[in-house]
Amino acid sequence: MPNQKHDATEEAIFQSKNTSQSPNHQIPTNLAEASQTNADLSKQYDDSQDATAAKSPEKNTKKRKLHISWIFCAILLVVLIVVAYQYLSQPAQSPLPENPHEFTQDQINALPTYDLSEIDGLSSKKLDGQWVVVTGVHSFNGADNATMMIPALAIGTSTYTEIYYYSDKDFALGCLALALDETTVLGKCSYANQNYSIIDAILLKNDTLEPMLTLDSNTASGNEASNNSFSLPDDYYDVSITDDQLIEEANANTARTINAYMGKRVKITDLQITSIETDKARFDLLQPIYFRNSEDLYSISKGSRITVIGSVTEDYGSYCITDAVLVTDENKSTAQQNISDNPSVSANSDIQANSAAYEAGQAAAWKVYNTIFQYGYDCNKVVTLNNSDSQQATDMADGFYDEAVLMVGYTPYNTYTYNTSILSGCDFTVFLMQWKEAGVTGVYIPFASPEERDTLLPALTIQANQLGYDGRFFDGEGNDITMTMDELEAAYS
Repeated sequence: MPNQKHDATEEAIFQSKNTSQSPNHQIPTNLAEASQTNADLSKQYDDSQDATAAKSPEKNTKKRKLHISWIFCAILLVVLIVVAYQYLSQPAQSPLPENPHEFTQDQINALPTYDLSEIDGLSSKKLDGQWVVVTGVHSFNGADNATMMIPALAIGTSTYTEIYYYSDKDFALGCLALALDETTVLGKCSYANQNYSIIDAILLKNDTLEPMLTLDSNTASGNEASNNSFSLPDDYYDVSITDDQLIEEANANTARTINAYMGKRVKITDLQITSIETDKARFDLLQPIYFRNSEDLYSISKGSRITVIGSVTEDYGSYCITDAVLVTDENKSTAQQNISDNPSVSANSDIQANSAAYEAGQAAAWKVYNTIFQYGYDCNKVVTLNNSDSQQATDMADGFYDEAVLMVGYTPYNTYTYNTSILSGCDFTVFLMQWKEAGVTGVYIPFASPEERDTLLPALTIQANQLGYDGRFFDGEGNDITMTMDELEAAYS
């Protein structure tokens, strides 16, 4: 009996422990019951977790607020880093001239260089107010004469960047340069309305026009500056040959000729110039000669026989002379001898070259060619018409012609003169018929006086209308004075 009582007590205690731990948990007797038991335990665990979370809502809220604060601080730190980088990376520039023509070559070399497409793509004020060199100025669509602005287009882009030039002369040269080839300019960046423009710009380099630093006559051109470091004296040469010898050797075997003179400075005598272009001269009809200094190119003329020192190099399957230095110009030497023999000629030449009339003609050339270009007319078909009895009108016509050839880059198609007798008869039909037949687009007329203008301009306008000539007329300052019949009637009624 005592043993039975003891066994019953132990069984009661065992069942009591199982019941106190989980009244629903019984020892599974098969696989299904075991699976159901696991599911119940998982649900009880989830319920306990939810209960725990419900007991501490304040703790979870504090954690979320702390996370948001850290994220905000991280964003703020990134913004501050970006702003500081833009400020610190902005290129610092020492005091520079306000006039871009006063920049030295060293100052230009120290400026940052940007392609126009890079400036077009900027959206910050990083370059605002900074002087820069801008490359890749490719083409433009129209121009604004009043503001001297050219809307330039970068290669590979469809948006325009406005470039405002420093002066009328810079603006005119910029128009001509962009019409011919890609251009590099020096200017100051200006940021407004989330866009950049370039102000106070001047032409630095153009592959077709003469590379230049500024338009001032007292400043060396960019082409000259790039060669100032040439180590050999201008008069140094390794071998001397004649024009005929060079041409004969090249015609026999161009490759052998180039190889024979490769790396040598060659003195070439009696070289006859057959044509002059904006950036080079030609000899033997087609062979180019490129001068080290633009003054040498501008000082010679078609038909000149010159002596140069240069390098013979390959040129598109043929040959050319590069880095040439003018030694003598036989035509110029003869002319100088004639002047020295006749002092009055020298005096008159100096007076003409320095006269206000001659300079006025030079300034007018830029204005006339720029206007012709803006109209889309042929710049190669401009002529001059002046009163040969007036020294002032003759000087202005000479200045116009020289500036057109030497600086603007166009040779006037022809020159015409009239005298007092022709003026009194007011018959210019012969001139007008020639101009119409040749396709002359512009006529530069430096009137000797206002009275001459009032006589000549109405006659030209009426006769041009009768003959169907539609070219443009320009006065001594380069202003377009072309008039319709209605405008003529209103002006001279």
